[in-house]
Order: sequence, then C-alpha cells, then structure tokens
Amino acid sequence: MSYDDDSDDNPCDLECVRGGGRVQERVLHEYEGPVKITLVDLLDVGFWPRVWGAALITLASLYIAGIVATMVFFSLSFTAPTAVNLHIAMCMAGFQLLLPNGILMLNPLFGGASQLLGHDRLGQHIFLQLFGFGFIFIGSMHVCTSVDSLPGNPHTITGIMALLGTCVAVTLGALHHYKDMSKLKMAHKVAGMVTYIVSSLCTCFAIMKPSFKSWCKTGLIKEP
Repeated sequence: MSYDDDSDDNPCDLECVRGGGRVQERVLHEYEGPVKITLVDLLDVGFWPRVWGAALITLASLYIAGIVATMVFFSLSFTAPTAVNLHIAMCMAGFQLLLPNGILMLNPLFGGASQLLGHDRLGQHIFLQLFGFGFIFIGSMHVCTSVDSLPGNPHTITGIMALLGTCVAVTLGALHHYKDMSKLKMAHKVAGMVTYIVSSLCTCFAIMKPSFKSWCKTGLIKEP
C-alpha cells in the first residue's frame, strides 16, 4: 500500500496504482501463491524530485543547526547581562529552531516526518509551533523587562515585527484548525513564511552587533 503526499491518511491500494491514481507507480512483478505478492516501483519522474527535495531540506537543517548553535554558544559565554543571554537563547530556539522545524514537519520529505501519517505530522507541527511560540514570548519578555525603553535599532524593530507575525500566524492556524477554510490556510502559510523571513533578518542584525563581532574574535578565534 502507498500513501499520497497530500492525503497520507487515505491509502492507495493496488487498483489505484494500476489505474494511474493519486500516486505514479508501476507494477514490476507479481507472484501468485497462497498469498499474492505485488512489487511496485516509483517512476523516475517522481523519484528524483523527492531526492533533491530531501537533500535541500537536509542542507537547510544544517544551516539552521549552525546558526542556532553559534548563538547559543554566544549566550553561554555570558558576555551580556543574564536577561539578554536568556533572550538570545530562547528566541533563537523559538524563531530559528522550533518554528522552522515545525514547518518542515508538514513535509513528508523531512526526516522527522517521513514515517508519520498526515494527521500525525499535523500534530507534531502544532506542538512544535506552540512550544516555539512559548520560547519566543518568554525570551522577548526577558529583554523587555530588563530595560527601561527598547532601542529603535533594526534588530529591535524586526524582532517586534517577528513577534507580532508569530501571534498572527498562530491565531490564523488556530482558526483554520477549528474552521477549515482555504483562505485561512493560505493566510496562515503566508504569515508563517513572512514571520520566519523577518526573524531571520532580526538574527542577521543581531550578528552584526559589535558585541557579537568582538566575541567572534576573542571567543572563537584563539591566537596561537
């Protein structure tokens, strides 16, 4: 039995395969006996796009791991006040680790989702998104309560935009979960993608700060 990428909870039986149904597969061999065994193989037209898609997802996961690990190491160096270190660690885990992995969880080519059915992937997506939102909210509150006024630099502006975008995306996702509408689903997707892009810009602005540059020279690069 095979499962379609868009509706994995609905299995495609042998008649579906033979009739050119939702999956593009072909029958290679059939063995008759006490039990009938049928071997099927994927067509090349469907195989290589999945291979390249999985490869690109793996590459994206490596980049995500690299930037998150670097920023967490920076926060653990305690070069900034405790509230700022917590802000960095929790917001990086929320924005750049949990949220993108929650998005990738809906893709069957993602390793963590490859063995899950559609409703299971959706459950993991919701869990990771809500968990990430909690990290983002707590991390944002840490820095907001530690200063009298927020500076008006690009990092702060994009950070606030990303936080608001996360709230919008979560709200739209909850509405779509309880009221299945295509427009809500599309709005939820767009809000999520825009939020991730803005949060990535926020991370870039943080990396360009003098404190991080100084740490890279003294904390990462050791003179012989």
